[in-house]
Parts: sequence; C-alpha cells; structure tokens
Amino acid sequence: MIYTATIPVGPSTNQMYIQAHRNSKFGKTLSPTFKAWTKLVAPMLLEAWEDQDRPSIGKPWSLYLRLGVNHQSDIANREKAITDMLVKAIPGFPDDAWMNRLVIERGGEAGMAEIEVCTLP
Repeated sequence: MIYTATIPVGPSTNQMYIQAHRNSKFGKTLSPTFKAWTKLVAPMLLEAWEDQDRPSIGKPWSLYLRLGVNHQSDIANREKAITDMLVKAIPGFPDDAWMNRLVIERGGEAGMAEIEVCTLP
C-alpha cells in the first residue's frame, strides 16, 4: 500500500452532473452537490498525502475502496467521484486511465470511504 485516506463518501455518478442552460445551449455541468463535496474532500486528500510524506503514485495503479453505505446505494456508482478527486487533489497523481485494478466493498464507518492506492508492477 502506498497511500491511504478516509473521506466522506462522494456523490454517485448520477449526482455529479446536472442539466443546465448556458450560453443559449443546454448541457451538463457539475452539480452543486459535487462542487460542495470537492471543496470538503480535496484538502483532506492532500493532507493525508502530505502526512504520508508525499508518496509518489506510479503507473499503473490500483484502488481499494471500502464504502460505508447501505444497500440502497450502488457502490460501483460511487467510485468515479473519488477517483476524479484523487487525480485532481494530489500533485502528480496519474490519471484514472492508469487504474488497472479496482476493488469496492461495503463496510466501515457509515458515510465514509476508506481509500488504499498501490502502484502496480
């Protein structure tokens, strides 16, 4: 394991975007829910990275997620917000296109996401 963090579970992929009218066009834009979550979580991810001596995440990488959500939530639908924030918040974090392995399970503290990132050989 190279990097670990615990953050609030993010919005589902369905809640990341909203339809909006912009410049006389209609399209998707980031939702207020996702924007608020990113403002909360980005500093938490960065602080955890700094507390762990700024580990370098190589390519390819793997992600293990343990999500404290009940069975009314689709756990696969919760991954995208988390991986997007890892890439955005941590300097030098490889794009999620370099994620070769993903394991997601339910468990842990309600409303929280436990994250473990490893560089793969």
